[in-house]
Amino acid sequence: MQMTLIRGIGPTERNKNMDKVEKTVKFKVEKETKNTVKYNEVPAEGQPPIIGTLYVQKWFAGNATEIEVTIRK
Repeated sequence: MQMTLIRGIGPTERNKNMDKVEKTVKFKVEKETKNTVKYNEVPAEGQPPIIGTLYVQKWFAGNATEIEVTIRK
């Protein structure tokens, strides 16, 4: 493992495979509020949640009981 100091931020593991990561997270509806729908993450088995709770405006969520969010970093 090679560690590098980048711009004084601190040690960072240099790994080209980790430079760009894309993850799709699934959510199921928990409840509706006046203007939003509250979704809870459905984590992969044995994994901790990445986001946890997500609120989406009703005008966009509509009647969706399940949604997916893709994160790129």
